[in-house]
Amino acid sequence: MAPSSSGSAAAQAAAGLDFELDTSNLREVLAAVKDFSPKLARELRRELRSVGDDIIADQRQLLAGSLPGSIAVTGSKTRLVVPKDGRKPYLRKVNVYEERERVARDRNRGMRKAIGAGLKTRVVTGKTRQGVSVRTDRRISGPMAQAWQAKRFRHPVFGGEQYVNQAGQPYFWGPAVAGRDAAAKKIDEAIAKAITEMTKGGA
Repeated sequence: MAPSSSGSAAAQAAAGLDFELDTSNLREVLAAVKDFSPKLARELRRELRSVGDDIIADQRQLLAGSLPGSIAVTGSKTRLVVPKDGRKPYLRKVNVYEERERVARDRNRGMRKAIGAGLKTRVVTGKTRQGVSVRTDRRISGPMAQAWQAKRFRHPVFGGEQYVNQAGQPYFWGPAVAGRDAAAKKIDEAIAKAITEMTKGGA
């Protein structure tokens, strides 16, 4: 079982963030359990959907913290860029950004609550993907779930043509990576429990 992020960057931008714990034979396991007992299969799916609860709780805790401060350009620096397409490395001047004082916690916004509400654990049993994933559901979280994960992003002022830099609040990948081993263990335990019940039934 190996954790992975699924999809290309463009696909993630369109569909939201998705952290997947791959289980290569999950579809076959669920099918076998369902053949034995549909009730047991439902219980197994319910347990699998709960393995991301701790990850999501930590993500929501970050979202509930103090709002990020504003971003200001404080200077510039020269950066070496190494193209992935084989072109020669070159120097590029980039801005240096600094985050100003963070906003007090009591100014929590509905946007962050919506992002937290859109965090879900999903059981994937398709022909090309199998596993359990923690993801953002953009139908609930809205279009800002992806941008808010970034350390910094740009957005128009009141929907106009002028753009400003905004500090994001990375909430997704830190808890996902930190909690992957515990989540993987829960997956293994849930499957082992179901198999044990099947063995008892066949004894």
